[in-house]
Amino acid sequence: MLEPKQIFQQHYQLKQKLAQNAGRQTWLAEDISIQPAETVILKFLAFGEQFQWQDLKLFEREADILKQLSHPRIPKYRDYFSIEDKNSWFALVQEHIPGSSLKQLIESKQRFTEEELRRIATDVLEILCYLHTLNPQVIHRDIKPSNLMLGGDKKVYLIDFGAVQDNAAAQGTTFTVVGTYGYAPIEQFGGRTVPASDLYALGATLIHLATGIIPANLPQNNMRIQFEDKVSLSNGFIRWIEKLTEPNINDRYSSASLALNSLTTGIVTNSSSHISKPHASRIELEKSEDRLEIKIPSRKNILWLITAILLIPLDILIFLFAIAAIFSQSIPVLLFCIFFFAIRLIIINMSAGCYIQFDRNKFEIKWKLFGFTYRNKRGTTSAIHNVALKTINMSANNEPVEKISIEVGANKYDFAALSPQLVDIEKAWLVQEINDWLGISQLPENKQKQDEDALKILPPVMRNWIEKAVEADIEDRFTASKPSRSKIELNQSYEQLEIKLPPLGIQLGHLPLIFPCMMIFSIAGPIIISNPEVAIFFFIPGLLFLSLPLLNAFGRLDIRFNRNDFTLQRKLFGFTYKTKIEKTSTIHDVTKDESSTKVNGKHLLMVTVKCGVRKYSFGAFAPRLTSGEINWLVKEMKAWLGIQ
Repeated sequence: MLEPKQIFQQHYQLKQKLAQNAGRQTWLAEDISIQPAETVILKFLAFGEQFQWQDLKLFEREADILKQLSHPRIPKYRDYFSIEDKNSWFALVQEHIPGSSLKQLIESKQRFTEEELRRIATDVLEILCYLHTLNPQVIHRDIKPSNLMLGGDKKVYLIDFGAVQDNAAAQGTTFTVVGTYGYAPIEQFGGRTVPASDLYALGATLIHLATGIIPANLPQNNMRIQFEDKVSLSNGFIRWIEKLTEPNINDRYSSASLALNSLTTGIVTNSSSHISKPHASRIELEKSEDRLEIKIPSRKNILWLITAILLIPLDILIFLFAIAAIFSQSIPVLLFCIFFFAIRLIIINMSAGCYIQFDRNKFEIKWKLFGFTYRNKRGTTSAIHNVALKTINMSANNEPVEKISIEVGANKYDFAALSPQLVDIEKAWLVQEINDWLGISQLPENKQKQDEDALKILPPVMRNWIEKAVEADIEDRFTASKPSRSKIELNQSYEQLEIKLPPLGIQLGHLPLIFPCMMIFSIAGPIIISNPEVAIFFFIPGLLFLSLPLLNAFGRLDIRFNRNDFTLQRKLFGFTYKTKIEKTSTIHDVTKDESSTKVNGKHLLMVTVKCGVRKYSFGAFAPRLTSGEINWLVKEMKAWLGIQ
């Protein structure tokens, strides 16, 4: 029997019982072995009639996990021991967090503003970012108001790791259902727990704090908690909470870092089912229940300016050639007229803007130049059965060009291939937004089925070769490790990922360039003294042309990610000659690509970091990386950024 003032291990004196249930007790105590005495928390598990071995397993796991954790807002492990008396006890000692649990604040009828809810969400997500990026990964599995403490410093602390799952537990052959009904997602009761499960519990907790109602007592629609009509929150924050509490794992944020980035920036950077507006995109999109408007402005660059200056003279020229062709009946004059007219169309297409309007009855696509509509198409909204990306018979930089195609029965309305030209992620975003507004489902499984059907019609030998190649590529990309002889330095923590690519130095492949450089330099030396003009115009340019590839041997690249910024610095002989800075929250993908440069008939490989419509590539030159190094870097960068 545990009573106040009892002393255990000659260290811990019980003061006050805080909680008791099912053979467990939690006490406030003091560590009297320290002067002045420090307040601690003692959690006891009784070896009695209600004892189950699974309870002891979870209790010991909590102690083991707390030993490994080191975060300022997680209580620190102090001690673990057992007590032998009439009822044997197992005891866990941990740091005491002064303050009140969020459950106590709810019970005291406190209501939370949106600013307070955002601050709570940010604090919890920062803790989850730490837990979910540990190796092995730690998933709490029981986030709820009673396990979140609001400390005296107004920060939120995560307590009670009794339901925690680590990587070893996740790989076991059996599972124990843990979690609290109303806060735990459906997959957790089926024995499957992933980082997104903690995000669901956080979302349900925020709903409880915002409404004052336990999530299990709120109405549901298709397993989604309905709370919007019971809160006074901004639409953006409501949508963010709804995304946390999506019943389907694939519809939630894939990581705590993505959820945190979305909360702080208002931009969703990654999701398996949702694409947000790309960073730096100039497209304007406005939608309501009855209307969808998309404005793709013209590119007001030097080409646009040239168009504005030359379009009228070009029209006059075309008109004059047309008149001359009519009166002279000359084929060459007619061909010149057609040629100038084709140039006019190309300039207009590359400088025009596009405006798309949908309402519940009709839709219209307009192409405009200098505010004037020169082309438009109309159709019936109810007849639209598909909106998708289609490949046209044209390529740019050795890649096929895609257009957005609105399919209306047997008719197709296309835009965004050339007039105006958009990047791939902008097109994918527009397709998604149009389909969402129209209520047209996009089923990835249909594409998968089409691919499977296409494989079935191939000869068995070819089908087997393709399947093996795909498996090998997936294995290569997702299990890639640092190559044994790589000199790349990679350091990562929760707050920062730092990659240093040292210069390669002179290689055997540089010898064919070194000897001509030495010969030119030996010839140019005397000429520079006797005839500097000849040297400047002939020898020096040749020397520079041959020596430029050698700079690849001395080029260094430093890449740094933190939770706010992404920095890429190129250095030569210790001097930084190029710096690129971008917001980390805008990064939506990291890929392994082929550069436009070929060596020995093969394209050089590179890493591409995609930030909305902008791309930052490295690894092809200064310095050049191997395929294994690129695979490894892509995997590590995606893992740190939380990109699937």
